Amino acid sequence: MKAGTVAASLLVLAATVVPASAETLAWGGRAGMESTVVSKSGIDTSNAIIKTRLTEESAEAYCNYRNLETCVDQVMRERGEDVLTADCVSGKFVSFYGRRQFLGKNPEYKTGRQPGEPLPFLIRGDDGIMEHGYLNRDFDIDFWLFVALCPLRVPDFGPLK
Repeated sequence: MKAGTVAASLLVLAATVVPASAETLAWGGRAGMESTVVSKSGIDTSNAIIKTRLTEESAEAYCNYRNLETCVDQVMRERGEDVLTADCVSGKFVSFYGRRQFLGKNPEYKTGRQPGEPLPFLIRGDDGIMEHGYLNRDFDIDFWLFVALCPLRVPDFGPLK
């Protein structure tokens, strides 16, 4: 095999392998519930876009205790590729699970909060209900997706405890 052909083959292989340090975004709280970021554009604008792709490795980790082949096929179909978008001006964004709106600081938040008390920020679900004012699965996922799309909209808040 000629050196040029080998180099071209290695270049194609390198372009298809996701590096170990690739950025990921969670779509759930269990092992493997994360997708790799494949592109970003317009971050912090009215047209912020992040495209993600589920890797087979993540799907296998998610499917660890199930019928592996059937589960991997299903999760790859359902979560294979996602497009997350935001209008960072209005706070409206599309998460892995639907339309949301980041509403900013929560006036009921108290420093040194106890479990079950309001978090520092509010996110309204697409049904209009303030379902994300407390630490739960949806808030934890949606909040960090909004931070990835619109980091300048989220003031310095310290750790969410």
